[in-house]
Amino acid sequence: MSWSERASRADAPARALVLALVACVGLAACAFQPLYGPQGAGSKLNGQVAIAAPGTTRDYIMARELELTFGPAARPIYRLDYSLSVASEEAAITSGQEIDRVNLIGTLSYTLRTLPGGEAVTTGTSDGFVSYSSAGEPVAINAARNDAELRLARILADRTFILVLSNPAVAAATGTGGATP
Repeated sequence: MSWSERASRADAPARALVLALVACVGLAACAFQPLYGPQGAGSKLNGQVAIAAPGTTRDYIMARELELTFGPAARPIYRLDYSLSVASEEAAITSGQEIDRVNLIGTLSYTLRTLPGGEAVTTGTSDGFVSYSSAGEPVAINAARNDAELRLARILADRTFILVLSNPAVAAATGTGGATP
């Protein structure tokens, strides 16, 4: 082993420390602020967003997951309107032409509005998919489909929450400043 290889290995912890410090300074320079830190957008929106009334069973599941994610709104200052679409896709077919797995592909379009005026603060779309087994008895298939729909609603609610909170327009509306460089 040459001297330069030994010196390089010995300096590795010091280099890592310097890189970590440079990263911290870079984040501070771009006004990085954690969503749930003091005065973060996450804490400002918790319990402040009313979810639009559901129209179907799927919408009810979606509204429940969104309310769990955003927090129950005691005195809302925003309303989240949404439109949910779910498509089924055959994912696995046996040699006997029987469907073994089904994908549920979901898209949630949303608009965050101020209350009482209804002015749009941000709009967007989140999407995701889940899969379930369609082999077995009808009761088992129905249970698997219901579980998949719940998992899809949770995925879409979490992604929507992240998209809303990371939007600069929401940060400006809540007075939390920018969250990105």
